[in-house]
Amino acid sequence: MRTELVTDALRRAAATRGGLSGAVCTAIAGLVTSVHSVFFVATVKEGTVTWASVAGGVTVCAAVSLVIGTLAGRSSVRAAARWRPTGD
Repeated sequence: MRTELVTDALRRAAATRGGLSGAVCTAIAGLVTSVHSVFFVATVKEGTVTWASVAGGVTVCAAVSLVIGTLAGRSSVRAAARWRPTGD
């Protein structure tokens, strides 16, 4: 991964959003995803796992993420009805 792509993206995010609040976490998540992608491609090329195994793992992870996101969203909606902000 070329570092100038990351730094350019961070500069654009700062200009668009007026700061980098939250953008750094997004950049780190993107970097981790890229490293994992390279790792999976390397393991498939060396023959340790097959593309079918990688696809199965990705599918399971995506399904688990959807379930967790759905449950968290439902929980937030239920809690929002009872939530009352307190004074500063």
